[in-house]
Amino acid sequence: MTRYAPALALALLVPACLDDAADDVSATEEASTLIDMCATSGENAFSSISFGTDSFTRPANRVNPSGSGNCDCKNHQEYSNLHGEAAADIAFPNCRAWTVVDFSVGGQQLGYKLGAEVGTWTLGNGQTECNNSAFHVEVQQWNGTGYTTIWDPGVFAPIWTGTACVGPSLMSPQGVVLSGSYRVRARARRGLDEFNHGYETVTVRGIPAT
Repeated sequence: MTRYAPALALALLVPACLDDAADDVSATEEASTLIDMCATSGENAFSSISFGTDSFTRPANRVNPSGSGNCDCKNHQEYSNLHGEAAADIAFPNCRAWTVVDFSVGGQQLGYKLGAEVGTWTLGNGQTECNNSAFHVEVQQWNGTGYTTIWDPGVFAPIWTGTACVGPSLMSPQGVVLSGSYRVRARARRGLDEFNHGYETVTVRGIPAT
């Protein structure tokens, strides 16, 4: 796995539409993923932070478009609604509903805050679709054999401002993430499942606690 090393943090490797259940992707699928910036496993989006910050944004133009060479995430969401997420992962292997980023953190005495956010949602039906959208973030910690969820604030809807659909930003509280290996999982669904609007781009962040 290739890693880039800026002064403060290793850059995140792979923009992705992710699911941690997809950790067994083949080498061929991984190679394709590195180019297509679609489905991959958690370890392929990786950041090591020491006295710095890092962020990864799932590319908006790779989320929902269908057709050859695209993520097919809108089709994935529709199929998932009808047949379940596991079946959708098989039918549309280029897309995963969850964006997953693995963090290795240390060097910051107060620890870090890990989480994710959505800026402005791209919606076709204004306030109704905004109110029906859902954003879910989980922070997990590696326990030596697997990842255990240590922070899950629940599912939140974005906020309609009267002209736009924005947020939320969900970051773990101080003291939850100290040092070690962690994983952030984030999913932003547009509108109600049954209307098949697909997913929204998200940004996963790691910032020093203050």
